[in-house]
Amino acid sequence: MKIYAEAVLRTPVKIAADFTFVFGTVSGATYRVQFQGTLSSGTWTDLRTVTGTGNDITIADPAASLATVLLPHDQGLMLF
Repeated sequence: MKIYAEAVLRTPVKIAADFTFVFGTVSGATYRVQFQGTLSSGTWTDLRTVTGTGNDITIADPAASLATVLLPHDQGLMLF
């Protein structure tokens, strides 16, 4: 069993058209980044899949107002 530290979304900011945030990663772990445009949309949309480097990763997306980061089921599920 692998145990990962939680993916805490840090420094969320909306600059011009982009919603940007940073999260720490574990080297080799695969993260699925999802977004919602509004709270009322109810559906999370996949933005991209990212492989952890052991360092922070910055994500920018013009459509997002809300974001979450998930680990695939074989690595354990994290929702933040």
